[in-house]
This record gives sequence, structure tokens and C-alpha cells, in this order.
Amino acid sequence: MSRTLPRYALFPGAGSFGGEFAPLTDTLGRRETRLIKYPGRFGSSFGEHPDTLDEVIESATDQAAALPAPVLVAHSYGAYVAHAVACNLTERGTPPATLIVTGASAPELLSVPPVASPAEVATYLDDTDPTALATAPSPDWREVVIETTANDLRLLRGLTPPATALTCPVSAIRGSRDGLTTDESIALWSNATNGSFTTHTVPGGHSAPLRSTEFPPWVTARCA
Repeated sequence: MSRTLPRYALFPGAGSFGGEFAPLTDTLGRRETRLIKYPGRFGSSFGEHPDTLDEVIESATDQAAALPAPVLVAHSYGAYVAHAVACNLTERGTPPATLIVTGASAPELLSVPPVASPAEVATYLDDTDPTALATAPSPDWREVVIETTANDLRLLRGLTPPATALTCPVSAIRGSRDGLTTDESIALWSNATNGSFTTHTVPGGHSAPLRSTEFPPWVTARCA
């Protein structure tokens, strides 16, 4: 039987609209992937930022639940949303096939920088991933990214990590020069699951795994 629904659910990072997953989507095929669309990012709700992280998690859970045993692939901020979604799906008796996180320390180590002003957020983005603003197609879009990032970080500060133990495998990958993670901090994602766990480090910064030629085959190997 041919697959009629995507296998991979992609969770973008703070301020992102999913562009960081383009290399993975190009490799896996667009019919195999579905971008999780956070409230306020797309359609008629564009620019109307959610008030709580629960709104984001509930919306993302509904989107992921529409896929049969999805593989959740998540970057940075998206890793914490995807983890909560995985917990929700597990509690419903429909756990994901696996959870793959990039550029994110384990939930119990989450620390959100106290940035608030546009200038502070811009500096944070430039320090974390210099491409985030440099690739913005216009000054207006740059402001959208900054404003969206500020709200995502605000929401993330209110996160209480779910206590549900996952049953699915979990894998964590980071860039060796990522200032937001360490090998030790991603290794603690093992606490999130009773299933198998793997970690991997590639050369580069915060978003390096997503751009690495190693990433697509590494993802598919986690699902074998």
C-alpha cells in the first residue's frame, strides 16, 4: 500500500517559519514531510501571537495526530514543543514513531535568555544563528522574525516540562560550536524516554545539523 500521508512532522525553531528544514525536505521529498504550523505564523492568524505555550502545543498536537505514527523532527524551541506533543500523543495511546531533536538541551536544563527589546532579540539571533536575520528577504520580514522570536522566547519561559515518560525512541543531535547546548546537555534527553536513545554531534554551530549532509541519512537511520 502506498503512503498517503507524510511520515515526518517538522517543528521549527524560535522565530522560524520552517525554512531551516528545506535541505531535509528536499532530500526526503515534500510528500513525506509536513511542517507544523504554529498559531500566528500562517494564514488568517498571521501576526496574532498566541498568549500561552499551551495554545502552541495543543495546535501542534492536533496537526501531528492527523499523521499515522509520525516521526517528530524538531529544532531548538521546536524541540520543547515536539516533546510536549510526543507526551500528549503517548497519553492518548498513539505515540509517535520517534522524536528527533536538534540544538536543544534536555527539558530539565532549559534556560531562556532574558531578552525582550528588538535590539536584544536581534543580538541573540546573531549570536545563536547568524543566518536567521541575514537571510531575511526584506527589512519588514526581519522585523517579523525578531517579533516572532521575542514572543516564542516569552512563551518558552513559562514551560513546565511534561512528566510523561515516552515509549518511543529519542535521538538528539547538536553542532559542536552550538552555544546553547553541550554534549552533556543533549545526552540528558535520555531521561525523557523508556525507549532507546542516541546522540550525535556534527561540526558547526546551532543550526549546523540541519544543513549537514549527514542529517537526512541520520534521520532516516533513526527510523529504520
